[in-house]
Parts: sequence; C-alpha cells; structure tokens
Amino acid sequence: MSILPDPTSALIRKLDETLSKYEQLQASLNDPEVLSNPQRMIAASRESGMLEPLATIYKKYKSYLRQIDELKELSTDGDPDMKALAEQELPEKQKEALTLIEQIKDELIAAEDNKVDSFFLEIRAGTGGEEAALFARDLFEMYRRFCEKTRLAV
Repeated sequence: MSILPDPTSALIRKLDETLSKYEQLQASLNDPEVLSNPQRMIAASRESGMLEPLATIYKKYKSYLRQIDELKELSTDGDPDMKALAEQELPEKQKEALTLIEQIKDELIAAEDNKVDSFFLEIRAGTGGEEAALFARDLFEMYRRFCEKTRLAV
C-alpha cells in the first residue's frame, strides 16, 4: 500500500548511524572533559550542528513509523469504530512519512554541499556608472588576492 523504505535499506542504516553519531556528539557536549578542551568542543559543536537538521527530521520520521504501526494494530482490533478511524488515518500518516523521506533525501544532498565549507560571493556594480564598476572590480581583486594568499579556491 505504501512505498516506505525497507527498515534494512542502506538509507535507513545511514540514517541510524547519523542519528547515533548526533546523539553521541550531544552527549559529549555535556562532558566536562570536552568542555574543558576548546578545540574538541568546537569540533563537536560544528559536527553536531551539521548533523542536527537531518537527525531532527529522522526522529520525526521514526515517530511517524511508530504511529503507523499503532494504526495498523488498531485496524486489526475488534472494535469497529477504532478500526474505521485507524483505516481512515493510516493513509494520511503514510503520506506524511513519505514526505519526510523526501525531506531526508533533500537534506542528505544539502549536507554534502554544506560539508565543503564553500560559499558564493556576488559582487555587482551598483548605481554610479563607471566608478561603481571600478569599485566592484577593485573589490573583486581584493577578495581574489586574499583567497590566493590563504590558498582558497576562487
């Protein structure tokens, strides 16, 4: 009836690993040993921040899966009213879970982009004619030289 991923699929295994890593990082941020070491704290905070959006969506997805399982149990229950209510609510929950899977896939793609620590800087000449264009060029040259000096790619 639904096209939810298999619980043993590579995607779900990757999400479980990510959630576990996120929870370990959150626990380490409360560890006095990590808090006393600024480099470890910064590294753990940064990695935790990168994993947080994906972990949050996945937790919500797991919650929806539990709700779907409960609704399936209720739909096999002997009470006809509960069965009708569960059968009515089940497709909606499955649809919401599928939406969350799509959000997870989008977040995984975005996470790969965020790993690079890259950004785009757009420099435009505003109003002011030729002087504004000259200033924009000078500004670009300044940033280009900075990137070359610090060995960043342009």
